[in-house]
Amino acid sequence: MLSIAENYYMEKLEKWEDELRNGRPNKILHLYSDSIDSLLSFIPDMQKQKILRSFDNILFHLHAILFNSTLQRNTAQKLMHHARIHNESIFPLNDMKKLNIDQLQAIADKQMAHYRMNVTKKLFIK
Repeated sequence: MLSIAENYYMEKLEKWEDELRNGRPNKILHLYSDSIDSLLSFIPDMQKQKILRSFDNILFHLHAILFNSTLQRNTAQKLMHHARIHNESIFPLNDMKKLNIDQLQAIADKQMAHYRMNVTKKLFIK
C-alpha cells in the first residue's frame, strides 16, 4: 500500500512517462540516427558488426570509468550525507531505501538546484 505522497509521485512519474511516449519525437535524435544508419549502409555486414561491437565495448568501458570516478564517489558521499540528516543510520547508498518518498524528493530537489546553479555559473562566467 502506497502512502499519499508515494501515490502523488507515482502519478507524476506515470504522467511524465506518458508524455515521453506520446510526445513529439526529438528531431535531432532522428537526424543523428538516420545519418548513422545511412553511413553504416555503405559498410559490409561483417565490418559493420566489428565496428558496432567495438563501439559497444568502448561505451561499456567508458561507463565503467565514469561510474568509478572520483566525481561519482564524491556525489554518492554527498547524497549519503544529506540522507543522514533525515536518518542517521544511512551509510551505504543502498540504505537510502530507508527514507520516505518526501525525504528522497527533498534530496533530489537539492541536487537538481545545485546542478542548475553550477551549469548557470559555467554559462555566464566564460
